[in-house]
Amino acid sequence: MTGHHNFRELTAHFSESRKAKIVAKTEQLKVELAQLESSQFWSTYQAQIARQLNCSLSDISQLEEETEIYIANLRKAIASIGGELSIIMRFPDREIEIKEFAELKEIDRE
Repeated sequence: MTGHHNFRELTAHFSESRKAKIVAKTEQLKVELAQLESSQFWSTYQAQIARQLNCSLSDISQLEEETEIYIANLRKAIASIGGELSIIMRFPDREIEIKEFAELKEIDRE
């Protein structure tokens, strides 16, 4: 096919610095996508969760804030001994890692 090239051929001449920038940008986009997926999931299912827990959306919001405080403190405690806390939502078709709950709320507001 005319105009089509193998990706490796197209990027073979890239400098190491350019390749590193591409890898960094790729990782950043993966994180942003995971955050977006998490926020979309949470927005979609907040009302359903409130119904299942037999509480209001404001109760869910309060629970989020309290949970965020506990998770932040736990994350700091684990980091202080050299570890990292990972929170992963697992579904039959995918996994979504939650890095920061505050970032999910920011994305929801946009």
